Amino acid sequence: MRISLLFIILTAAVSCQTNSKNPEVQKLFDEVMVIHDEVMPEMSTLNKLKRQIRKISGNNEESLAMIKGIEDADEAMMSWMAEFKPDKSKTIEEQKAYLIKEKVNIQKVSDQMYGMIERAETYLNKIQDEE
Repeated sequence: MRISLLFIILTAAVSCQTNSKNPEVQKLFDEVMVIHDEVMPEMSTLNKLKRQIRKISGNNEESLAMIKGIEDADEAMMSWMAEFKPDKSKTIEEQKAYLIKEKVNIQKVSDQMYGMIERAETYLNKIQDEE
């Protein structure tokens, strides 16, 4: 009887642990989402810059490369969002490891997007100065 009761208590404790909102997991999730939420609105900036480059510079090699870079940054964000799937059925350690990896991934996307915005704005300023 004691062993059965102990087994039930341990099983309940383990299952509660994997399904509960662990503060460390929640903190990591929040950190990932802060990066995402800061950079997500910049997708409209990327699209605006792409339209401006097409309008102002035509189809020269440099403008086409700039547009490709913008599209790659946009695609990086879309892919990250499609693939981001936290799994609360995993253990706490597995959830934390996943979120740490995803924090690195979304930071790379953020860096790519902000870098492309900076390059596109510099390119547009250069073109406008030449006119």
